[in-house]
Amino acid sequence: MNRTFCSALFAFVLKNILCGHPDQVSQSYWSSKLARDLFDRSNYDRRLRPSLHHNTTINVVLRMNLYLISEVNERAQTIQLYVWTVQMWYDELLQWDPRDYGGVESIVVPYNLVWVPDTYLYNGVEMVRENSERWTSVIITMNRSNVLSLESGAVSDKAFITFRYPAIYKFTCNMNILYFPFDAHRCRMTFGSWMYDSVDLDYQPLTDDVFMEDYIEHTEWSVVKFKTHRELQFFKCCVRPFGLVHADLVIRRKPLFTIVNLIIPTAIINFISMFGFFSPTTVNGDRTEKVTLGITTLLAMSILLLMVSEEMPTTSDFIPLIGWFYLMVIFLIALGTVLSSIVIIVQRQGRESKRLPRRWKVLVLCRIAPKLWVTVPEEILEPDLCEAHENHNDVPLAKMDNSRYYDGSKQSLIRGSSVKFQDANIHETDLQHPDTCEHLREIQLKLRLLLEHIRDDQEEKLLLLEWEFFAIVVDRALLILFNILSVLLTGGILGLGLFGDDIEDA
Repeated sequence: MNRTFCSALFAFVLKNILCGHPDQVSQSYWSSKLARDLFDRSNYDRRLRPSLHHNTTINVVLRMNLYLISEVNERAQTIQLYVWTVQMWYDELLQWDPRDYGGVESIVVPYNLVWVPDTYLYNGVEMVRENSERWTSVIITMNRSNVLSLESGAVSDKAFITFRYPAIYKFTCNMNILYFPFDAHRCRMTFGSWMYDSVDLDYQPLTDDVFMEDYIEHTEWSVVKFKTHRELQFFKCCVRPFGLVHADLVIRRKPLFTIVNLIIPTAIINFISMFGFFSPTTVNGDRTEKVTLGITTLLAMSILLLMVSEEMPTTSDFIPLIGWFYLMVIFLIALGTVLSSIVIIVQRQGRESKRLPRRWKVLVLCRIAPKLWVTVPEEILEPDLCEAHENHNDVPLAKMDNSRYYDGSKQSLIRGSSVKFQDANIHETDLQHPDTCEHLREIQLKLRLLLEHIRDDQEEKLLLLEWEFFAIVVDRALLILFNILSVLLTGGILGLGLFGDDIEDA
């Protein structure tokens, strides 16, 4: 009884193992048997090109999926990409009938069991493959109804190999940073065989565009386009051409970081230097704070230029736009400092008792000042000076009416000095007294000295005022010139950067 029960239980368990899950058991068994038959019991040699005839070309289809731009190094002129790569080809030495192996149409085996094309990144920086590509396994497919031939599109009886692996490609790229920070770069990756020419091994891309469904957007660079195309190229070493696949990556810099951290601070510094033209006169009469402000801003610009130069490649072929921009700003600030020094020199002419020439007074105070919205006080203008200029009457200075200031009499000086006297009731008998005459002479002498001092002081103040307003007009004119140059040069450089680089259409 017990023996019969044990036999029945064993038969039930064995039936469940063999018949209850036939797919799982048969799949593992047939896959293992297929692998042994393909690689252990055959003469397959993975070191040789898998072709039945020596003149048969093996076509390798290349597909890339861009995942990440990990590094763009302008100084080293290199770019590093994280790419998922797929190579596909037919192996004529691997074939089987799926009906003989339980319907198994594909198996996954380690890559070192099959022949793998020596696909090489021609302009790669990394020379050791293990440091750039992580090879694992390949998929071998044998499906007569689904797998099409790469050569003619007909149904094939050859094994179809799919080789997928992640890769980190670091390659050289000649970057033209002339339009930095509005620059765009075209970088080419060239894939091909290092040993086989196009007769033995040819390459072609799967599609014209690199797949970017899983691409992670870069914070500094945007991908404009990433296209692939095939090319036959001759080399001096060989007679026959080599089949190559070029992947052209076009990237454009996002300029927001540079604008916020470099261009805007520079514009603010340049704007502050402009206010040097509005600085008032100091206590000692010199506008030396203008020169101090100019030197300080020049120092700040030198520091910013040093920061930019650290990011740029060391080349003497060209100067990037950002370099021209900083040189332009430094030139403008230096020009403003020199012009401020000129204004200081003009201002000092009055303290040196030098008279303002009439022609300069007419040109600057009468003609230019109103156009620059500078109001000149009437007391520094000679009577009918501007009217004579408007009427084109060249009236000599000696013939002009100067009675407004001085007519040669003491009474005029007294009136001009706001010194008022009242007639005293002096009797004739008092004037005949010797002491009285002596006192009058002393008073007359002191009064003459006082009036001369007042006259000299007024003339000196008038002279200083003339030169002061002359300097103000010159200062205002230089301010307008400075602003015009700043707007033209800054707008020209920024406009050239924004609209000058047409690499996207190249």
